[in-house]
Amino acid sequence: AVVSTQSGHYGRATSETRLVEIQEKTAKKCDYKCGSLLEDQEEFLEEWFFKRQDKTDLFEELCVDHLKRCCLENRWGTDCKECPGGVVSPCSGKGRCLGEGSRDVDKQAGTCQCNNGYNGTLCDSCRDRYVRVGEECEGRC
Repeated sequence: AVVSTQSGHYGRATSETRLVEIQEKTAKKCDYKCGSLLEDQEEFLEEWFFKRQDKTDLFEELCVDHLKRCCLENRWGTDCKECPGGVVSPCSGKGRCLGEGSRDVDKQAGTCQCNNGYNGTLCDSCRDRYVRVGEECEGRC
């Protein structure tokens, strides 16, 4: 939030240091695909920083919606489709969605890379030599 002091100066919420911190955090969220363009977006950044920082997330507003360089978490591809299994628990929580967060598309984007012991489109089955014990797939002796 913007904090004004009695002298009319603005506090930390609108300091240049705070803006740099926000920019660095935003750049890291999308493997710097958005961060490299931040310098070209000075007017947009200042508008967001002074008018909307307490209302919207810079990463989502700039990188996802405005520049269309990244997707939100557990989404992938040019249209930011949900990862297999949905955005709450993609890949049944037993793997990771390849290409997650990126609008770049390759052959494996939007598919699950299952954790050790799991397989299937949604990582919801046990691999050979693994057995289901409750919710987990465990290796056999």
